[in-house]
Amino acid sequence: MPRISVIIPAYNSGPYLDEAVQSVIAQTFTDWECIVVDDGSTEDLSRVEKMDPRVRLLRQSNAGQAAARNRGLAVAAGEIVSFLDHDDLWPQDRISWAVRALRENLDVDAVGGTFTNNLAVIRETVEDGERIRIDGDAIWWGCPFSSVGQVTMRTAAVRDIRGFDADNRGVEDYDLYVRMARRRAILRVPRLALQFRVHPGNQSKDAWRMLRAGALCLRRRLPEVPLGRRWRMSRRAYRGLYDLVGREIVASMRAGVRGAKAPRTSGWGEFLHWFGPGLATDPRLAVRFAADAFLPGQHRPAPAQDSEGK
Repeated sequence: MPRISVIIPAYNSGPYLDEAVQSVIAQTFTDWECIVVDDGSTEDLSRVEKMDPRVRLLRQSNAGQAAARNRGLAVAAGEIVSFLDHDDLWPQDRISWAVRALRENLDVDAVGGTFTNNLAVIRETVEDGERIRIDGDAIWWGCPFSSVGQVTMRTAAVRDIRGFDADNRGVEDYDLYVRMARRRAILRVPRLALQFRVHPGNQSKDAWRMLRAGALCLRRRLPEVPLGRRWRMSRRAYRGLYDLVGREIVASMRAGVRGAKAPRTSGWGEFLHWFGPGLATDPRLAVRFAADAFLPGQHRPAPAQDSEGK
């Protein structure tokens, strides 16, 4: 039985997939299995099984990344699991340090590291080598990781919460972390975990898609927060979502720019549909939105992290 299962969802991946699988094969830690889940591709992915005997291929009708990850999770044999997107890469020591971190920190079910991108523009770090524990309150400040490929988890813990929400196509990783952090803290360490590859097909570039998925996550998970803390966590979450994609969408609508994924009907109507709960319960966020939407010269960069003051 392998120690860790690596799950890669794939859909018409082209040459990216081969390179992602090769980055798993090149790991210094060798006790792994790699499960590639073909999510209804029109191209033949059977080639990946020829790359290494530890790589196997599962096929399903197209159902999205979250459903593909869950399919791999259901058959994973490792006591530890990690997910890698088909267009990203791992450094050679990625599995080794992550498995060791979970072994040394038995009070957490997930550990994640930092990332760099292929443009050498972004290299995320944790200041002063700090190890950060993200609990059920801190998780509402926003997603602590840019990609699920940065995180390694105990398989049983992910199965206990039924894996990814297949209805959420955009921030299903954050939705998973919210549910995990509610049980046990997530550990973030200053180790390079991922090379995120920037290309025109990146799904995270679609602001409207991220808005819909983020708001869906908040609508489903905030009611699960105890009532005495819910309002405070809601303010954190909606302010974080606004800084992530809300300001960008407001600026584009104000400028009359319609992205490829913008709604056919009034963009303002859909925006208010998703952000309504946040604007209705947080006067400070409502003022920020009004200033960005209607006042000239208000499109300043968002603060790095908003305070919780009124």
